[in-house]
Amino acid sequence: MEVKEIYQHKSKDIDSKIFKLDNGRLIIKHSSSQTEKLNIKQWEEINYIPDDYYLVDRELNKSEKRAIKRFISKIPDLDKERSLPEKLIDRVKGLFNL
Repeated sequence: MEVKEIYQHKSKDIDSKIFKLDNGRLIIKHSSSQTEKLNIKQWEEINYIPDDYYLVDRELNKSEKRAIKRFISKIPDLDKERSLPEKLIDRVKGLFNL
């Protein structure tokens, strides 16, 4: 896992960052004020970079690197091949919100 790009929110009041990994995954770290106000998780995987974020030219610090590794280890690898029964079970769980 290597972070290729870091994006930051344009607003000074919002301290959110998006990390683009070398495999194309995008991970966002919401600011603590957003997590409390909107009742969302601090770390999430997203599909695109919103327009109100800009590219920052800097390296990861140690705490960000540890937090990203911890987050990635918790989410399942979506690229992994799953068997047909596993896919069906996931679809049924999704239908019934299990």
